[in-house]
Amino acid sequence: VVEVQRQVDQGQLKLNSDQLIGLEFFHDFAQRIPRDEVSEIVAMVRGSALKRYGSRLRLEACGSYRRGKETCGDVDLLLCARTAADEQLVGPPAEVLQ
Repeated sequence: VVEVQRQVDQGQLKLNSDQLIGLEFFHDFAQRIPRDEVSEIVAMVRGSALKRYGSRLRLEACGSYRRGKETCGDVDLLLCARTAADEQLVGPPAEVLQ
């Protein structure tokens, strides 16, 4: 990472905007997230989903959080419509995630 940053700084290496974000926050991304903080994130997303979609959308925390770990590498969430009819009302995944 240090070498990549050096090459970018010296103009020897061009990265796209996503790669630059990854480089800038590399060390932050490498840190694990405390379970309490993940709980807050899950609650915030769940509240937003409930406000926008009511009971038509199901949200479950998955991954290391679901397994009860004290820290998580990321926040894994599963979102799905409760029924086929709800799926039609909720819309395509790209719209749900806006």
